[in-house]
Amino acid sequence: MLGVALNKIQYNKYSSFLDIDVIQVQQIIDILQQIHSRTGTNYNIKTIQSCISECRLVFDWIVKKKEKNSIDNPFRAIILHNVEAFSESTSYIPEEVIKMLKEKLNELPRFVQAAWTIMMNTGIRISEVINLKEDCVIYDTKDSVYYLKFIPHKTLQYRRKLGLEDYHYLPINDTNLINVINQQIKDTKDLREINKENKIFLKNTPKGVKLYSNQEISRAINGLIHKYNICDRDGVLWKYTHHQCRKTVAVNLFTNGATVEEVSDWLTHLDSKSTMKHYHDIELMKIAELDAEYFDIMFSNLDLDIKDRYSPSEFKNLKDEIMLGSRNTPEGHGTCIKHVSFGPCHKKKCVGCKMLITGPQKLSMWKTLYSEQQTYLDEWIKVMIENKIDDWKDYREYQAEINLLQIYGDTIQKLEKFIKERLSEDEQKRYLHN
Repeated sequence: MLGVALNKIQYNKYSSFLDIDVIQVQQIIDILQQIHSRTGTNYNIKTIQSCISECRLVFDWIVKKKEKNSIDNPFRAIILHNVEAFSESTSYIPEEVIKMLKEKLNELPRFVQAAWTIMMNTGIRISEVINLKEDCVIYDTKDSVYYLKFIPHKTLQYRRKLGLEDYHYLPINDTNLINVINQQIKDTKDLREINKENKIFLKNTPKGVKLYSNQEISRAINGLIHKYNICDRDGVLWKYTHHQCRKTVAVNLFTNGATVEEVSDWLTHLDSKSTMKHYHDIELMKIAELDAEYFDIMFSNLDLDIKDRYSPSEFKNLKDEIMLGSRNTPEGHGTCIKHVSFGPCHKKKCVGCKMLITGPQKLSMWKTLYSEQQTYLDEWIKVMIENKIDDWKDYREYQAEINLLQIYGDTIQKLEKFIKERLSEDEQKRYLHN
């Protein structure tokens, strides 16, 4: 990656890595943002940041080895800011995709099946899977439990600083998973013996015995997805990445009641911040799924004269527009599903309109509206009483405002009822008491 960038710099006269200066580092970053990876896609900013970080370490090492302490490291002079803002959060794999993959997985090479099964059951990183050794499955006779033994390379230095051993142990009680790992150990036995190697994800190549790459495994899985057109529930072709398996395991752990600390330990995170990010993403996905379900229910209950205006293709486009936010109401408390054939809207407020669809995600906003409306009404009534107006309940203004308050209250009750029917008591607390 770095070599490609260096070759593209004009008038390249470098005889040593130490010849690179700050200007060339900036050129390298610019080139890396333009060139394509082997898969034909642009490198994302996180990958470029990792490359520059590695260059900093290499430059420091050469300076120290050659005792050139007077040379400043140009890779340390440039910092890529706000990198996280450019990285998309990894999604977990939805049930419908997992189901289809499991049905077709036996068409893939056995090493791909093994790698995917290990990741989906343990959440360990692809690099940790590829580097598993022949003694990776151990049995604790005292506790009668099998463990998967592996080295979490990403956090290895941190573990050593804390005085922890290199290996991490995960309990595994799935017989199929144990059989899959043992089969992979058996499949590569001859290669290991001939080459005096102890890793189990080996292959024979014209250039000798090598480890399988993570790209080989992901390409095979994505090839299967393309072959059978495996899509999510919105009909979008799924794009698989290895990290999705890790996220899926995190989702399952949280769903089954694991704490942030327990999930952090299981996934060998450096600290709980990474785990909290998973937790936050999962919360957002759950409420988004509730919103989608609520929308389908509310749309099916709409008046026929509204529903029938939408053809199947228009309904799909409507959902896309909602996802993009272009159908949000000005007040931000829901979605307008008004068909273009109804003409322009002349209403001053969306509340109470039969073409407004809201969802659990907007519950806190409805509560705010209710509270503000109640405060306004209390003040209005106070003024009426102070001015000794006895028939204020007959005023059209009061009736309109009390009706608005009632609409807010009814909407809150519907949303809370919907949430209570679909979430556990612990999950309800996060949505109902914010």
